[in-house]
Amino acid sequence: METNNSFKEIMKESAKDRYRSVLKRFPEINEDEIEIGYDFSTPYACIGCYNDTSKGDTVLKFIVLVGPFFFELFDDGEKEAVIAHELGHYIYKKNHDSSKTERLLDEFEQLESYYKRKNSEEKIIITYSDKEKRRIKEIQDLYNTYEIYADNEAVKRGYGKQKLSALEKIVKKHYDYLDQMSKEAVKARIERLKAMEEKLGI
Repeated sequence: METNNSFKEIMKESAKDRYRSVLKRFPEINEDEIEIGYDFSTPYACIGCYNDTSKGDTVLKFIVLVGPFFFELFDDGEKEAVIAHELGHYIYKKNHDSSKTERLLDEFEQLESYYKRKNSEEKIIITYSDKEKRRIKEIQDLYNTYEIYADNEAVKRGYGKQKLSALEKIVKKHYDYLDQMSKEAVKARIERLKAMEEKLGI
């Protein structure tokens, strides 16, 4: 695996230039609206936002952040597919009222407490109340919808095979690192993309 310093060297060049070919497949995205950068605390990739005050006024900008496993796991085509997936999330945010989505996805980040509870002997047990079961399903369904939308955007831009390959690598090499909710979502997305590959030749 490359060192943190080499990651910084990689990202010194314009990340947007590195993935301009991906951005060109999203003509509905103005390149000034979004940045691409490196974040050591992000395992694979995510999309975030920040307040840009460089020109005086405060402007909300979005940024695709890529992390160590992005470089460790994926080949060039898979990296482009992952960027395309994150740009799909950006399109979703632009075209939908994402306030409920954001609230539930924040809650999703805390869901391991639903899965991992310790009994008096400090053993990990899984217990749900009926209310928790309903809440977990609601969040899982929304999370899956959110991820599937982004997968669809990657497929539409011609990255279906590469996106499938990237997800399969995550499962093969990092499955034990994923939380339970992510495991369920990734497996479902792989099966869905495989079905699309068979049916549509993605």
